Amino acid sequence: MVFLNDFFSAIDYDVIELYSYNRGELLRKHLEDLQAEKHQLLEEMELEEDKDKELELNKRVKAIDSYDPFHDHILNEYNKLHPTAQLIGKFKKEEQIAIELNRIFSRKMVDPISLRCGEELRDGVVFKKDGNIKEALSICFTCQTVRTSDGGKLGCDMQFYDSYKSLLHHLGHDVELI
Repeated sequence: MVFLNDFFSAIDYDVIELYSYNRGELLRKHLEDLQAEKHQLLEEMELEEDKDKELELNKRVKAIDSYDPFHDHILNEYNKLHPTAQLIGKFKKEEQIAIELNRIFSRKMVDPISLRCGEELRDGVVFKKDGNIKEALSICFTCQTVRTSDGGKLGCDMQFYDSYKSLLHHLGHDVELI
């Protein structure tokens, strides 16, 4: 398993952005929008005469039916932010908060934990260099999971989660443990 501190040491960034996503009103709206899209697709399917087009519409309907937002990463495959993402803070590498984040992310992990439960990815970290996204992490505090932008899982310990959650609280982000 790759540890967060080892992974983090290879990221070349000048700005770090912290996000909350998959929460509250924005999540509710996102799910409502998907259901409205599904309803529209079903109406289109009823009128569609081209069987290939109907199959394509049906694939999208099935994708919506099987959608679980809590497995979404902060960035999609096109490096676009999750539709429910809310910026908590944006910090230049030399700012005090970024220095503290650097300390939290680069600390050697002791006794990494790995819980097996349903992930609920709700917090994200985006690293940028010259305005370009270099890496992103998606985090579940419920089961202590950190995922990279390519879906890999990073080894972290309880001190990481406690320290990072404390910093988020300091920034006014009340991390929900659901």
